[in-house]
Amino acid sequence: YARGVRLVGSEMCIRDSLNQVLVDGLLEDRLAPLVFVFYGREGPLGPVERLGDDLLHKLSRYALKRQDYRLAASLYRSIQTPPEGMSEGEWVLRRSRVEIFAGHAEPGLEVLLEWLARVELIAEDSLDRVIQVLFDLQTIGRHDLAISGFSQAAALARTPRQQRELLYWMAESRAAQGKHSLAADLFLRSAAIGGSGSRQWSQSARFRAAGELASGGLIDDARAIYRALLEVTDDPKQRLALGQKIQDLDLQAAWRN
Repeated sequence: YARGVRLVGSEMCIRDSLNQVLVDGLLEDRLAPLVFVFYGREGPLGPVERLGDDLLHKLSRYALKRQDYRLAASLYRSIQTPPEGMSEGEWVLRRSRVEIFAGHAEPGLEVLLEWLARVELIAEDSLDRVIQVLFDLQTIGRHDLAISGFSQAAALARTPRQQRELLYWMAESRAAQGKHSLAADLFLRSAAIGGSGSRQWSQSARFRAAGELASGGLIDDARAIYRALLEVTDDPKQRLALGQKIQDLDLQAAWRN
């Protein structure tokens, strides 16, 4: 029995070595497409998964270089470990983003959310990179998914900057969905968070909140925010813009009456 195990192990090592030589040779000779002729569902050398993580990483880099995100995403699903020198978080973020670029928004977010659910603490710069992935979802109009991601990321935010930014981006998605009251509430919650550099941020968030309230038909509430901003704004251009907004709301109110 032991001899049989050794034989099987030797055969696997030989097979892995042959796979390594073949795939490396094809990549070096710029014949990478032939790899997917030899390996795959119909390939004579078996499924691509048998190549092992090292070769799959090489093939995924080839796919990304050609901007073939669907192929890269497919290869990533067969990989068990991150590339050498890459943390689990960095690997998750790459997988998530590649899935989204491949047109698989839901799986892309799922990869990210599964990892975030296991994380208790996250570095500030890592959370910023998470937010960048969620921006991708906003860019393609999947605001429902972006909001789910922002909500889970918000539970991990520890700095006032990130807390107010996450609320703000959630508000942006709610605004894009036409949910004006929800958007206004989130903008105002963002504006209320203090900390370094919060004054200008607060004014911007309150301005956006007023716009959403106006879009939702809450003219008096919107006007009150614009007037409050006008009282604390010294910049002539901003004062002019606020005055115009108030005048527009006054006109709307007059026509309603």
